[in-house]
Amino acid sequence: MIKACSTTMLVLLILFLGGSPLFASERVSTRPVDPKIDTASKDYVAPKTSVEQKCDAIKEADAMNLCRATSPLDTENKNRYQNKDHSYYYCTLIKHKDKQLYCYAVVREQSNLCGLIIDGELEGKCNAHFKK
Repeated sequence: MIKACSTTMLVLLILFLGGSPLFASERVSTRPVDPKIDTASKDYVAPKTSVEQKCDAIKEADAMNLCRATSPLDTENKNRYQNKDHSYYYCTLIKHKDKQLYCYAVVREQSNLCGLIIDGELEGKCNAHFKK
C-alpha cells in the first residue's frame, strides 16, 4: 500500500514538474512572433494615426486632450475595441475646469452645460457650437 502510494506520488511529481515522457520532444518558444499583415488585402484597414498626429503637435496638455476629445475618428476598423470612442476619457484628463465643462458639453451634446462655464469667451464658443 505504501509502495503504491509513493509510486503514484512520484508520477504526479514528475508530471507536475514537466518531466513527462509523453511531451519530452515538444519545445515551446517564448519569443514574440511578428504578425504577418497582408496590407494588400481588401479587409485591411490602416490604423488610425491622423488624429493623434494632429493633436500631438499641441504642447499644452489641456489643449491636446481637448483636441483628442473633439476630433472625430476618420476611419472605422472591424475590431470593436479599436472603434471605441475615448472622447469622454480625454475630457476627464483636462485640469482647467472651464475647458473641461466645454469638453463635456461638446462630447455629450448637452447645451445646458455651457451655462456652467465661467469664462465668457469659452461660454460664447460653447453656445456657438450648438447654434450651428
